[in-house]
Amino acid sequence: MQSMAKNVESVNRPAKLTIMNTLAFIYKENGIKGLYRGVTPRIGLGIWQTICMVSLADYVKIWCVWLTFLLNLYLIILFRVKGK
Repeated sequence: MQSMAKNVESVNRPAKLTIMNTLAFIYKENGIKGLYRGVTPRIGLGIWQTICMVSLADYVKIWCVWLTFLLNLYLIILFRVKGK
Protein backbone atom coordinates (compact mmCIF):
# COMPACT_ATOMS: atom_id res chain seq x y z
CA MET A 1 0.00 0.00 0.00
CA GLN A 2 2.96 2.27 -0.61
CA SER A 3 1.04 4.29 -3.15
CA MET A 4 -1.25 5.51 -0.37
CA ALA A 5 1.61 6.87 1.77
CA LYS A 6 0.97 10.38 3.04
CA ASN A 7 4.12 11.88 1.53
CA VAL A 8 3.50 10.50 -1.96
CA GLU A 9 1.50 12.68 -4.31
CA SER A 10 -0.59 11.01 -7.00
CA VAL A 11 -2.96 12.43 -9.55
CA ASN A 12 -5.66 9.83 -8.91
CA ARG A 13 -5.20 9.68 -5.15
CA PRO A 14 -8.27 10.80 -3.19
CA ALA A 15 -7.86 14.02 -1.23
CA LYS A 16 -9.66 12.66 1.81
CA LEU A 17 -8.53 9.17 2.81
CA THR A 18 -11.57 7.40 4.16
CA ILE A 19 -12.16 3.67 4.01
CA MET A 20 -14.60 3.93 1.13
CA ASN A 21 -12.40 6.37 -0.83
CA THR A 22 -9.39 4.13 -0.35
CA LEU A 23 -11.30 1.01 -1.43
CA ALA A 24 -12.60 2.83 -4.50
CA PHE A 25 -9.09 4.06 -5.36
CA ILE A 26 -7.59 0.58 -5.04
CA TYR A 27 -10.39 -0.91 -7.13
CA LYS A 28 -9.93 1.71 -9.87
CA GLU A 29 -6.15 1.35 -9.94
CA ASN A 30 -5.76 -2.44 -9.58
CA GLY A 31 -9.20 -4.00 -9.93
CA ILE A 32 -10.60 -6.71 -7.69
CA LYS A 33 -7.15 -8.33 -7.40
CA GLY A 34 -5.85 -5.17 -5.77
CA LEU A 35 -8.30 -5.58 -2.90
CA TYR A 36 -7.06 -9.10 -2.17
CA ARG A 37 -3.36 -8.50 -2.76
CA GLY A 38 -1.52 -9.62 0.33
CA VAL A 39 -4.37 -11.73 1.71
CA THR A 40 -2.83 -15.03 0.63
CA PRO A 41 0.62 -14.29 2.10
CA ARG A 42 -1.05 -13.11 5.32
CA ILE A 43 -3.08 -16.32 5.58
CA GLY A 44 0.05 -18.35 4.92
CA LEU A 45 1.90 -16.46 7.63
CA GLY A 46 -0.96 -17.05 10.07
CA ILE A 47 -0.97 -20.77 9.32
CA TRP A 48 2.81 -20.99 9.74
CA GLN A 49 2.68 -19.11 13.06
CA THR A 50 -0.12 -21.30 14.36
CA ILE A 51 1.73 -24.49 13.42
CA CYS A 52 4.86 -23.28 15.17
CA MET A 53 3.04 -22.20 18.32
CA VAL A 54 0.98 -25.37 18.63
CA SER A 55 3.66 -27.88 17.74
CA LEU A 56 6.68 -26.25 19.34
CA ALA A 57 5.04 -25.11 22.58
CA ASP A 58 5.15 -28.59 24.12
CA TYR A 59 8.78 -29.08 23.08
CA VAL A 60 9.79 -25.74 24.57
CA LYS A 61 7.95 -26.54 27.78
CA ILE A 62 9.71 -29.93 28.05
CA TRP A 63 13.06 -28.29 27.26
CA CYS A 64 12.54 -25.69 30.00
CA VAL A 65 11.66 -28.38 32.56
CA TRP A 66 14.70 -30.43 31.55
CA LEU A 67 16.98 -27.39 31.70
CA THR A 68 15.65 -26.48 35.15
CA PHE A 69 16.23 -30.06 36.32
CA LEU A 70 19.81 -30.02 35.06
CA LEU A 71 20.51 -26.65 36.66
CA ASN A 72 19.12 -27.82 40.00
CA LEU A 73 21.13 -31.03 39.77
CA TYR A 74 24.29 -29.04 39.04
CA LEU A 75 23.67 -26.74 42.00
CA ILE A 76 23.06 -29.69 44.34
CA ILE A 77 26.29 -31.36 43.23
CA LEU A 78 28.20 -28.07 43.42
CA PHE A 79 27.10 -27.33 46.99
CA ARG A 80 27.75 -30.90 48.16
CA VAL A 81 31.29 -30.75 46.78
CA LYS A 82 31.90 -27.34 48.34
CA GLY A 83 30.45 -28.50 51.66
CA LYS A 84 33.01 -31.33 52.01
